[in-house]
Amino acid sequence: MLGNKLIRFLNGLLLPLTRWAHRVGTWLVMVMMLLTVIDVSLRYVLNRPLKGAFELSTFMMTILFSFGLAYTQASKGHVAVDLFISQLPKKAQTIIGSITCFLSLILFSLATWRCFVNAKNLYIKHEVSGDLLLPTAPFVFLTGLGLLLFCCALLMDLVDYLSRLVRK
Repeated sequence: MLGNKLIRFLNGLLLPLTRWAHRVGTWLVMVMMLLTVIDVSLRYVLNRPLKGAFELSTFMMTILFSFGLAYTQASKGHVAVDLFISQLPKKAQTIIGSITCFLSLILFSLATWRCFVNAKNLYIKHEVSGDLLLPTAPFVFLTGLGLLLFCCALLMDLVDYLSRLVRK
């Protein structure tokens, strides 16, 4: 009972945030496509590539990746190959799912923590990118934010798995 209420509460908080992340990612993809078209067009038509296009695409890709992870996890969109696991009893499937979710949560929590530490260090050092001299800390911070959302989605799934185990 408590698990269901907690899951609904977390869902109410997390789903709007991951939808927002999904929208940001969608816009980033469109900007990256436009940037690439402009860069390629200028390169082949005028022999003058767009300075920093690759750099900006790289920054946007890292944010897109981390925001996409969060949205896909929250909307249960990750690919699962369960040929073997689907043959097991429901309780065993739930146990394996909770272990997998727990290990993923540990791994990505560490990655998130290191991302924020790295962003802080880059901010303190005033680190800038090579071509456009953009500060790199905000991009690393946004990547960490997307990973944090992903960890929240993993935590929500772990609570769901554990509540299913307790009910059985």
